[in-house]
Amino acid sequence: MENVRVVDTWSRQTPLGLLGLLTYLISQLTGNVSFPTPVISLADLQTLANDFGTLINEADTGDSNKRNQRDDKAVEICAALLKLSKYVTLESTSRTMAESSGFSIAKDPAPTPPILKPEGLQLFNGLNAGE
Repeated sequence: MENVRVVDTWSRQTPLGLLGLLTYLISQLTGNVSFPTPVISLADLQTLANDFGTLINEADTGDSNKRNQRDDKAVEICAALLKLSKYVTLESTSRTMAESSGFSIAKDPAPTPPILKPEGLQLFNGLNAGE
């Protein structure tokens, strides 16, 4: 079993970006045999997406109460995506399986190449005194 880690790409999204990501994840998980029983049902995720889309449109009117409701729903969606990402991490047996969920997967760690000794360095006097 490979060690896969889902990257949090949702917590810093704009409301429209978060809605787009949620919609994409729903489409990727629908009918995905690798993840048959997500911890949050796809119907609940779709309801969150529909409600959030409505709140985004209502918040565009400038009403601060609607913006607060939209932001509260965004926090709820982020919490749901965190739970879902943990489910994907635990159920995945390979990187390919994890990527099929639609979540971004962290790349495998690789060693940093050694720092090489610089070659061909030369010192020159500058144009100004003291350089």
